[in-house]
Amino acid sequence: MLPHQNSKYFPIILLLTDLVCLNVGVFVANQYQFKYWVTSQDYQLLQLLLNIMWTGIFFSSRLQEISRGSGLLDHLNKVLTGLVINLSIVFALWFAFQPQDYPRKLLFITYLVFTLTILLWRSVWHYSIRYYRAKGFNYRNVLIIGNDDLSESLAEYINDNLFLGYRLNGVTSYQSRKELGREVKARRIDVIFCCLTNMKADQIREIINYAEENLIKINLFSQFSKLVSYNLSFRRLGSIPIIEINKIPLDSRINKFIKRAFDIIFSLIIFIMILTWLMPLIALIIRIESKGPILFKQKRHGCNNELFEIYKFRSM
Repeated sequence: MLPHQNSKYFPIILLLTDLVCLNVGVFVANQYQFKYWVTSQDYQLLQLLLNIMWTGIFFSSRLQEISRGSGLLDHLNKVLTGLVINLSIVFALWFAFQPQDYPRKLLFITYLVFTLTILLWRSVWHYSIRYYRAKGFNYRNVLIIGNDDLSESLAEYINDNLFLGYRLNGVTSYQSRKELGREVKARRIDVIFCCLTNMKADQIREIINYAEENLIKINLFSQFSKLVSYNLSFRRLGSIPIIEINKIPLDSRINKFIKRAFDIIFSLIIFIMILTWLMPLIALIIRIESKGPILFKQKRHGCNNELFEIYKFRSM
């Protein structure tokens, strides 16, 4: 096997080690709660469900896909997003069903240990894989198309940062599809970086089509790459691609899901622990103080700006 063709094992390594971290959390929680490490038969089903759930989150959140250019914080932020989704589902189910056989403290300790161990493990992985790539393994042969200052800057950055795992095999200008194919085969190119500056639309289309047909990863860059400090997103107006700056966070489905999950879990906690005894008390005080209905209705704007009725205490 060539040294730059071994990353297919990385997803397996990441998933299995993530699951080890999760099960360490389960064992520690068992030791803390019941004073023994081995999971009893009563809790083996819970342990199995937690493992299945994390496996699903792992693939749905694409935690196996870590960009070579991502920093440690980007890596950990992706893992934390998966953890938040996982925790939201687990605790939402727990509060919904209130299983008496599974103490709440068991889940809290499990996910506390899991969070700490997976963040530590992923940090070790991040720096280990960078060291591994800097030593000449798991690299990708790179071709930069474009002869300008921006292309030179990218070439310099790749050469100065070997931990990215990119091996620069040439900087060239685009001549023709045939010439590109000749260079790609001769240099055994895995990744193409194409500078859009001074490139015609049909040339860019030819390069993209060639890359897709030959299973070569392609990255496009231009002067707009200097806008990386902004929150950029791409969309279309008709057939025209538009770069949108400072996209609203809740436009993202994953952000909407996280916020909705938090709203539900937080509301359930407050309702179960506080409002179950506070609301009857407030109603009693209102009834004692004055005559009339305890509650009244108001119309408010909610999701998608639709009207809904809200019930409030008369004292509000």
